[in-house]
Amino acid sequence: MADLINTIKRIIYTPKNFFHHTSKKEIGLKEPFLFLLKLSLFSTVMALIMIALGNPGTKILEMVTGLHLDQQNNILITSVMAILFFGINLGLSFAWAGILHGWNLIFGGKGTYEQSYNLYVYAKTPVFLLSWIPIIGGFIFIYNFFLLGIGSMEIHQIPHKKAIIMYLIPLILLLLLIGFSFFMLITFAGDLPTMPITTS
Repeated sequence: MADLINTIKRIIYTPKNFFHHTSKKEIGLKEPFLFLLKLSLFSTVMALIMIALGNPGTKILEMVTGLHLDQQNNILITSVMAILFFGINLGLSFAWAGILHGWNLIFGGKGTYEQSYNLYVYAKTPVFLLSWIPIIGGFIFIYNFFLLGIGSMEIHQIPHKKAIIMYLIPLILLLLLIGFSFFMLITFAGDLPTMPITTS
């Protein structure tokens, strides 16, 4: 546990030194996968706790959109989704790392797939630690992109300006997609007929 906490601290507080050290040694896939397994489990457990407490994020969504969500069904569905996502996320990590590796190669990256897997896993640390927190979790991915940029510079030897460009592009696209999705949700909610509330 002490090693896990120490690794997390190094990633969050001194990412440049962490990824520089990572690029200088052969770690393989086992160590980052076990790290991913532990943080994924933590994130899933925290998400289930938040769901059991009534999922404040859902209540905020109801206030913003005006939608009234069925809490009982919502708890069941989101709980099942959280558990499924735990397993799916572990499996897809290899595919996402492959995409990340290819993206780095396009911009002149010099690292291996194993190093790209390390970069993918460790850069997602803040996402696993904080994504379950309402509001804050929705923006923590920005720091994820920041860590990816630093990691690409250290591991794949991508120049500073090029690293900014290569992650600024998907970040902007992601923000536009989120903005568009939120706009459509608000619009959809505004078009829904108001349902009378009955009490027994």
